[in-house]
Amino acid sequence: MSVVRQQNWTEPTPIQAQGWPLALSGRDLVGIAQTGSGKTLSVSWISWILLHRLLSRSQVDNLR
Repeated sequence: MSVVRQQNWTEPTPIQAQGWPLALSGRDLVGIAQTGSGKTLSVSWISWILLHRLLSRSQVDNLR
């Protein structure tokens, strides 16, 4: 997160703003945008969130 803060990003890029809600809803997504638009960061961020959700569910299942 420190890298994100250092970049002074205050809002997502258009491809991120349009793609994140779809990806988080579980739908497939194909994003086409120019180089430097934030596609890689977007995929990485969504992957981290989904992995975190999966691991959280796994930990709850282990408690049963």
